Amino acid sequence: MALTVALATTLLTLPLWTSPWNLFDGGIAAASAGFTVQGLLPYRDYWLLYGPLSGWLLAIPTALLGPSVELTRLVGLILLAGQAAIVYQLCRRWTFAFPAALLAIVSSLLVAAFYGLETSAWTVSMTFALLALSLRLDARRTFLVGLIIGLASLARLDVGAYALLAALLLPDRRRLLAGFTVVALPIWLLLALLTPLSSMIEQLLWYPLVGRRQFRGVPGLDTMMPLAVAIGLSVMLAVIPRLAIAIAVIRGLADHRRDLLAIAVFAALCQLQTDGRVDAAHLAIATTPSLVLIAANLPRGRRASLFGTGIIAPPLFAAAIAGGMIAVSAPNVRDLSLRQSIDIVRAATDENDAIHVGLASHRHTPLNAILAYYLADRPPGSRWTMYNPGLTNTDAPQGSIAADLESTGTNYLILDVDSAGQFEYTNESRIPGSTILDAYISARFRTLCDFGAFIVAVRMERDPHGPCPVPDG
Repeated sequence: MALTVALATTLLTLPLWTSPWNLFDGGIAAASAGFTVQGLLPYRDYWLLYGPLSGWLLAIPTALLGPSVELTRLVGLILLAGQAAIVYQLCRRWTFAFPAALLAIVSSLLVAAFYGLETSAWTVSMTFALLALSLRLDARRTFLVGLIIGLASLARLDVGAYALLAALLLPDRRRLLAGFTVVALPIWLLLALLTPLSSMIEQLLWYPLVGRRQFRGVPGLDTMMPLAVAIGLSVMLAVIPRLAIAIAVIRGLADHRRDLLAIAVFAALCQLQTDGRVDAAHLAIATTPSLVLIAANLPRGRRASLFGTGIIAPPLFAAAIAGGMIAVSAPNVRDLSLRQSIDIVRAATDENDAIHVGLASHRHTPLNAILAYYLADRPPGSRWTMYNPGLTNTDAPQGSIAADLESTGTNYLILDVDSAGQFEYTNESRIPGSTILDAYISARFRTLCDFGAFIVAVRMERDPHGPCPVPDG
């Protein structure tokens, strides 16, 4: 049955294959994979907000097949299908096959619809964490469980920590911690030895814990949405999961069920993902373990459990379908513009020539199309590969980017026009920042090709007057 759930999840998410590319969140793991193939180390050679494992895993098929959006989506789809199968096994501890299958399928559909199919650190870490907890609840192979949680922490520190805390509620903690340490400690220690401590703290501690609240916090669910849609998604993706957590905690304490409490603790901690980022994508990815608790809270009788599932599952499916339809119907003109820009850069450079992916204006730096590094298959001209407000729009990083582009001899830039100047008025990203990088680009580069959403800039002394070549295709 678990295989059937994985197959059904795959078939139901396939229509999202035609949705626009997730250029930032969906490009982080992909860019990390490309940089890994090029021999670069995270935190030292390129900026990375998460653990390195998702990039390392995607690097293997990338090295064999070459970079493509289809590849990162294929790996992401496999992860979501596997995740659904694991959720099914967890749900079956407390309910019958049909309700468990429905809840498992919808758990992955919500992630696919609102977060995308691209491989991400979250999906990698969540898959490992759920697998570990599934084995842990069966009291099997505790050392192996620790190993798997260690892998989860290498994809995302926070999810790995949540899974470890949940697993520690159950017996045989020493073997669990031993397994975790064997995997996690050597890798993190090696990365720390190869990277300045200040960079590690900035990327893995300060920005995730402080910077995101200061420069990325929003007050409510997608304030640009129609009110009815925002309220409906809030109920489906926030109220119902948190209610399921609360009921599970009460029942777990009353019945002394540590297995139920372990999943409830993990689900509650995953809700921290929505703290300061109350948008549909972050709400959706935080719901996955909560759907296991919905299964645990269903009535024990077959008919009663089916009735309860009939009340809960259809609105969740409707939310996933609505999110998927919105994603598929969104225009993909940005994808075409980026593809044309990448074709120009690839034709004009060799595989070892560095490029930089930035914005047409850098006083606000909400994000950048980091996926372009992966698709262009070129190394970065600066270690500041991942844009974040409050960092890449300040003097020191911008000065560092300019210096790096000079020292690496970077001749081509891909600059996002649509994202330039964007900010969230509810937080400090609204405050205009440094002009150092814009002044440097204006002085040393000129626009070579303007494709609307993206432009390609070239160093003046390399091509002072040449026309924009016509991209292939």
